[in-house]
Amino acid sequence: MRNLLTTLRVSFLLMLSLPALKVSAQTNYGTLTNASLSSRVFSNLELFFDSQSQHGFFESPAGSGKSAIFASSFWLGGLDNSNVLHVSQQTYAQAGDQNFYPGPLDTLNATAAVPALWNHVWCLTKAQVQYHITNWNQPWYVMPTDIETWPGNAPVGSSYNQVLAPFYDSNMNSIYEPALGEYPVFPGDVAAYFIANDNYAAPQNGTPSMKTEYHVLAYMYNSADVAVSNTVFVKLQMKNFSGQDYHDVYFSNWTDFDLGNAADDHVGTDVGQSMVYVVNGDPNDEGSNCYGYNAPACGLKFLNTSISHSMYYYNINNDTLKGNPVLGEDFYHLLKSEWMNGQHMTYGNAGFDLVGTNCNYAFPGLTDPAFPGNDWTMASAGVVPDDWRILGTVGPFDLLAGGVKTFEMAYVVSYGSNGTLSSLGQLLTDAQHIQDLYNGSALTINDIEHHNLMVKSSLTGSTVEIVCPDDMKGKKIALKIFDVTGQEVLVSNYSSVDLLSVDVSNLSAGMYIVSLSDGNKNYTSKIICQ
Repeated sequence: MRNLLTTLRVSFLLMLSLPALKVSAQTNYGTLTNASLSSRVFSNLELFFDSQSQHGFFESPAGSGKSAIFASSFWLGGLDNSNVLHVSQQTYAQAGDQNFYPGPLDTLNATAAVPALWNHVWCLTKAQVQYHITNWNQPWYVMPTDIETWPGNAPVGSSYNQVLAPFYDSNMNSIYEPALGEYPVFPGDVAAYFIANDNYAAPQNGTPSMKTEYHVLAYMYNSADVAVSNTVFVKLQMKNFSGQDYHDVYFSNWTDFDLGNAADDHVGTDVGQSMVYVVNGDPNDEGSNCYGYNAPACGLKFLNTSISHSMYYYNINNDTLKGNPVLGEDFYHLLKSEWMNGQHMTYGNAGFDLVGTNCNYAFPGLTDPAFPGNDWTMASAGVVPDDWRILGTVGPFDLLAGGVKTFEMAYVVSYGSNGTLSSLGQLLTDAQHIQDLYNGSALTINDIEHHNLMVKSSLTGSTVEIVCPDDMKGKKIALKIFDVTGQEVLVSNYSSVDLLSVDVSNLSAGMYIVSLSDGNKNYTSKIICQ
């Protein structure tokens, strides 16, 4: 007789009935679409902007041809122990600007993977994963490519981190095995995942790279909650592979909103919400595929940390004070709310008065706690609507060798009922709502439900007793047991039982996966025979 150890760590997996969602994955991008919004993310750490077609993809409403964001990416800068400046940044991933490339970094020497081998965004829907969970052991099942190739593990023999993308590990061996029913883990109803780095080529800003690796998960919900359905969530995890510590590090989300017509925007900051945003700077967002007289407002907010700075600049080349940055020092100044000559931004007017009070937030309205009761916006300052860029920045902080930082963000688009100001008011309401949901863990948990399947051992040790889930009671149930290779080793059928008693005396010592199915739902757990 063998004793049976119980209590399995896995879970019951419930197949939910959901509205269909669109998903696509091309060579270097993935498209996230629900009924409200459609967006693209790219494998070179570029969000929404296709550097080849020169087109922005943050379509709101979905299918309208109107875009609320043109491009978004990330900036990172800091000093090493010798106070040498390192900057890794990107705006449009074009010649002279691309500093991020697809793929991970080697853990031994921080060399980069060949971009072509990782030039892919894995895109999946919750429904696809749930279908996989229910049917992975069916002989007719055809596994989606992005489940089969999900980068749960690095290639055998490589020196990359061996566990790369998150997955449900049913047998806890740290090996992604979708043929055994394991599956990618992500929140939301549709998600895109990719890995990038900043060390494939020398930075084009004149400074050394940070030698960092980035794991990016973008996701959306198909929700009756209007604010949630109008939001793209992004979780970015970065790791320092340089072998050296950095200090005075700043991380920023850089966004060129271009709300409809790119030339009539106003940008601003809500300090309390850790959000930078755009509104139409005049009553009419004129032009083809633009929003007209009731344009939305759009914001980028940090969910898991507070911004310390925000900064804007002009879309002007050859302006070394307030135009487009070129050198690493230019980008680092902007990260610190400084103009490119090192002059700190000042509160009021356009922010670059020679005599004025230094500030860290661009156009915060009434939200900057350092200036209570003072209302500073582009509109109140008389700044002409134009094509502005804006940064939402976190720092300074230390980034130690091997250190990991995670930033969770939300791109929110909101529609008011009566023009620009009402849209901004709705955005502030929606952004706070998103933050409240996030704080309550409603948006960060794995959206595929997990419940423990109750498994007991008998007194004799030769049988295992499984408590029938409530929603399977009274039904015909098929029980299957698989070994760790996926080989089916036992099949039994039951009808209208509360407790399933299974003879396991013929099973060899080891770990097994138990599957219960009523034809619609599939529950799995794990048992260990000794």
